[in-house]
Amino acid sequence: KFEPAFLSINSTRGRAIDAVVDYAWWVRRCTDAERKASGQPPVTFDAMPEVREVLDTHLDIEKEPTLTIRSLYGRHLTSFASLDWDWLRTNVDRILPPGQDDAPRFNAAWRSFVGFNQPHPLLLQALMPAYQRAVRQITAGPKTKGHPVSPEDRLAEHLMVYYWLGKLEFGAADRLLYEFYALVPDELRGHAMWFVGTSIANWRDEVPPEVFERLRNLFQGRLRAAQQAASLEMFTKELANFGYWFTSQKFEEGWSLEMLLATLQLTKKTHAEMDIVKLLAERCPRYPFECVTCLGLMVEGDQERWLLLGVEADTRHALKLALDSNHPEAVSSAKRLIENLIARGNFGFRTLLG
Repeated sequence: KFEPAFLSINSTRGRAIDAVVDYAWWVRRCTDAERKASGQPPVTFDAMPEVREVLDTHLDIEKEPTLTIRSLYGRHLTSFASLDWDWLRTNVDRILPPGQDDAPRFNAAWRSFVGFNQPHPLLLQALMPAYQRAVRQITAGPKTKGHPVSPEDRLAEHLMVYYWLGKLEFGAADRLLYEFYALVPDELRGHAMWFVGTSIANWRDEVPPEVFERLRNLFQGRLRAAQQAASLEMFTKELANFGYWFTSQKFEEGWSLEMLLATLQLTKKTHAEMDIVKLLAERCPRYPFECVTCLGLMVEGDQERWLLLGVEADTRHALKLALDSNHPEAVSSAKRLIENLIARGNFGFRTLLG
């Protein structure tokens, strides 16, 4: 079976609805310059009643029962908000039914919306019931198949963007973040952590410091939750993706190293291992004990013994720096790690003890 969103771009009626939206944008573009010059706002569906009539008609399930067309309303939601905010606000509950009503149509519109649209702060409050419903129904089954990125993953990405923009907060009345972290599985929370780490790696320097403060608070809260949990198995994928935060190099060195160490003490696993080893070697002159301890925990968790492939020279460099440091604990930890590596068959490290 094909997803409604896929069918919509391969059907005559689906292409017709797309054409209606394109027509509305054409009207807007043709009139924008003149209206702006005269101090008037952009045209809405009031100036193109034929567009409103088509959209209203195909929202009527008696006249348009197909999920294919309903998915298009989700895909074009941001366009509707730009073209006629009042129309969208009036019809948002018809497009994305609240509560538990009409699950098939909600899912068709929601999956298309979250898959094709970026999060937008102006839409959040209007779509808050839909976001809440989407979070609550995640536990009903596995990730949706048939998408390059699942709607569940895209939902997590939307929430992270709204959080770092300060549009969502823990402890808020909407409880959206609380329910997300309370209900969704480790894999999806891990995707949220991965998304933040890989996103901030591409940020420029003009990002306000309060954004990073919010992100630090987020991770520290997730770390506390893991430390207090009855079972760490529920947090392994989430915490392992902190590796991408560490390698982004966007956080203060001491804090990121402290968090990496705390994470490895719990799970002994992280992602972006090779890049982490290289960074640990760079930071070892400033934090010899912490860097060697992180390396030791990573080696301990490396059951497949692939960790050193490609970064053996960086590991040797970090260990040599620790041995040459004036930090007794770092020297002792480095010697223990070298002995462990030799015992695991990495005999090239014997020269460090000579």
